[in-house]
Amino acid sequence: MSVFIPDEIVEEVRERADIVDLISEYVTLKKSGKNYKGLCPFHHEKTPSFTVSPEKQIFYCFGCGEGGNIFSFLMKKESMTFPEAVRYLAERYGVTIPAKNKKDGFIFSKKEEMFKINLESMRFFHYTLLKDKKGEKARQYLKNRNISIDLIKDFTLGYTPELWDALFLHLKKIGSNLSIAEELGLLIKKKDGTYYDRFRDRIIFPIRNKTGKVIGFGGRALNDEPSIPKYINSPESLIYQKGKNFYGLDKAYNNIREKDSAIVVEGYTDLIALHNIGFLNAVATLGTAITKEQVSLLKKLTSNIITLFDGDEAGIKAAQRAMEVAIEEDVIPLMVLLPAGYDPDQLIRKGEVDKLKEKLDHPVDSLTFFIEKRLKGVSDDFPLEKEKAINEAIAMVQRLKTPLKRGIYISKIAQIAN
Repeated sequence: MSVFIPDEIVEEVRERADIVDLISEYVTLKKSGKNYKGLCPFHHEKTPSFTVSPEKQIFYCFGCGEGGNIFSFLMKKESMTFPEAVRYLAERYGVTIPAKNKKDGFIFSKKEEMFKINLESMRFFHYTLLKDKKGEKARQYLKNRNISIDLIKDFTLGYTPELWDALFLHLKKIGSNLSIAEELGLLIKKKDGTYYDRFRDRIIFPIRNKTGKVIGFGGRALNDEPSIPKYINSPESLIYQKGKNFYGLDKAYNNIREKDSAIVVEGYTDLIALHNIGFLNAVATLGTAITKEQVSLLKKLTSNIITLFDGDEAGIKAAQRAMEVAIEEDVIPLMVLLPAGYDPDQLIRKGEVDKLKEKLDHPVDSLTFFIEKRLKGVSDDFPLEKEKAINEAIAMVQRLKTPLKRGIYISKIAQIAN
């Protein structure tokens, strides 16, 4: 199969691609006025002379004279041809290069068909929520959660009715590939070969990648019966791996870089509530504990990662797990502890916005917090218990990557433990 890359596709790749995002994988960049600076990847140097301009989407080294755009960077660094660089960036930033089949002309790739089906499904869910009378109870539910029509539209929230075949009939009507819809987890195939909807009577939260393409869905049940899972999510697929994505990343991506911090929450509604009060650098995990891949993704944008989890024991454990994972990526996250029994959405709906903002303005060092938590209340009257606590605190510190960091926190342990 021959591949033709039209000029308009090359231009779309150029517009979608982000040179700072790409080069950050090769060079540690720091903001310097409008630009970013780092050590040149093309020659050895001790003082940064390599500059990247997000405005012009170019790079230049004042030391060796290398410079160019995002395509030429890959061509120089990875020895790619121009078409190879275009294809790589198209895949990375969600631009489809149509494959030309001699018999049938242009055809969509399987990934593109998946994106197309997800987009059509999102539109169906969104229309049902906003326009269909079946969506009335869902609209009322969201209104009670302080989620306005503007927020519904901004996040393209949806609703799937209490029917077994609503989405199935819609996808069938517009000629979608039902087998691929099954792969995406939108439909489930019965033994007789027919299909039914996975998401029924649920608020739908579309999940997008950083370029805005719909890769999956989360569904919140409106029926609170104990036998019904409160949340169900799309299974992993060719275009969706939950441990490598965040909910809200498409909206937060540039804001994280601009604010040089990322707020990580657990729930869809937590994320929406934070965006509604101006914290546009927030993202939400997708029903799992934070992963190394997620930390690595955020680390390319900022070294300041703030976890904002529920204020109960489970939330504290989630924050500790996040800290342990982040340390493996050489990041010590900050954390905000909420009052017991509250998540961010509940605190905001209670009217405690100022209190939450104050907490987010003064996050605590998570490693220091958990060291203090382990050593708190340990008495000199029980030396064996104190020794055990100190050893466990030291074990946390031993995860750190550099001797300097380990030394700083060992000193803290000595200070806290007297």
